Order: sequence, then structure tokens, then C-alpha cells
Amino acid sequence: MAASTFTDNLWNFAAGQVLNVIDLNKGASRVLDDSQLHIATDDYLFIDAPQSTILSGQLQTAGQAVIGGNLTVNGATVTFGNTSTVGAHLTSIQSAVPTCVSTMTATTPTCTVVGTDTKGTVTGAGTTAQAGSFVVTFSRAYATNAPVVVITAANLSAATAAALPFVSSSTTTFTITAAAATSTVTPAWNYMVIQ
Repeated sequence: MAASTFTDNLWNFAAGQVLNVIDLNKGASRVLDDSQLHIATDDYLFIDAPQSTILSGQLQTAGQAVIGGNLTVNGATVTFGNTSTVGAHLTSIQSAVPTCVSTMTATTPTCTVVGTDTKGTVTGAGTTAQAGSFVVTFSRAYATNAPVVVITAANLSAATAAALPFVSSSTTTFTITAAAATSTVTPAWNYMVIQ
């Protein structure tokens, strides 16, 4: 069996080995090949590329993936879940909740938001059969065009035919305008936002 050779610019392992290992003598950090290439480490693996890291094949993760910056998908389809899973959920989280101001013509009108810039519920109070709007300000403004906002009534007060609600948006806010609310005085709408 031929011996392995190591020169300044080439490490050539002998053929026929079941496993080739480069042990860095730093805990579990090593590179090994058992017909599949493995890079092992005790904790974190850093790939420092100031411009781009290019993968020529498919990327598969056995655990979670955390993206620290923006994620751009150039493909035509985004698929969540597969035939072997029960289901997949799309979740939106953020620490700073959007704010809301009520302009309803009632005594001390208020509104609150439970959710994120992407989805949530807007609930008004003090709106006894009065007209006006709820202006929700995004925690983070959209960079270019105003997003599309879809609302659905979350309770009977918002679902009444007299309310006639509609929604408009800008890069910084969306506004739910209603003609009136029923006597329950707490109309609520669920919303979803996408650009």
C-alpha cells in the first residue's frame, strides 16, 4: 500500500483507507472523510468570507437555521414541510410591538395591537357606534413600496354590516377605517401584511 505524502501545497492520503482524518489537536476539531466529508468542532464553525459563501448543491440543515441578515430567495417556489412531517408553521416574532392610535369619534377612544409588523390583532375601545379609524405604525418601516394589508373581523363588533371597514397602507403605517361599531364597543380585526 502506498504511503501518504505531504508537501507544501498538497496533502495526499494513501488510497484504500477507510477513514482519513486531519486532527487539529483542539478538542473535537477535525476534518475527516469516510466517503463523505465531515468538519467537526466542539461548538461553532465559522466560514469567514467577506463577500459570499457559495454552495453549488442543495443545503440541508438537521437543526434550526438562524439568519442574521436579510434572506433573499431567487427560486420560484418556497416549500414549507414535506410529506413526512405533520405540518409546518410560519411564525413572525419581534420584540417591539407596532403602536396604534384611534381617531374614532367617541369618548376617550383607544386601540391596542397584539402582534408584529407581519400579523396580529388590532382592538379598539370606546367606539360606541362612532366612525373613524385606527392607525397602526409599523415597528420598522418598509423600505420602498407600501405593503399589502389584509384584515378580517375578529369579533362581532368588527363584523357588523354597519362597520364597513376598509384598510389602506403606507411604508410606515396601515389604517383601518370603519363607519361604525356595535354596542360591544371593542371592535377587533386580525391583520396580515406582506410586501
